[in-house]
Amino acid sequence: TDAGISDRLKFHSELEFERLLELKLERDVSRESGGTRFRQAAGGNTGAELGLEQLWLQYDLGHEQAIRAGIVLPPLGRFNILHDDDYWDLPRRTLVDRDAPVVPKDVAWRELGAGVVGSLGVGSTAKLNYLFYVL
Repeated sequence: TDAGISDRLKFHSELEFERLLELKLERDVSRESGGTRFRQAAGGNTGAELGLEQLWLQYDLGHEQAIRAGIVLPPLGRFNILHDDDYWDLPRRTLVDRDAPVVPKDVAWRELGAGVVGSLGVGSTAKLNYLFYVL
């Protein structure tokens, strides 16, 4: 989810659903003195997973520079930022193993951090994008 809170302030969140149809939802309603209490939990041992992959706020400083803070994906290695199977679908898989993951499951490393992001012009036609975080 991307949302512009103001002209300079942006919010980004990304939920990851793994094997969503196998996720069990448990609801509990109990009556206690003083009212009714509702409780809901998701989980189980089915291998299903619901996770918060990214959640950050970004303040644009102008000139394609910004400050970002929250749960971020550190730009480390080849697959951490672009780890989704959609990016690596055809060129790196044979037709035999189409349902197998391209990269290991725990490859998306997320961390609480803050830093600066942006891009710099290199020459007249190129850009250099950067992400610097303190984790």
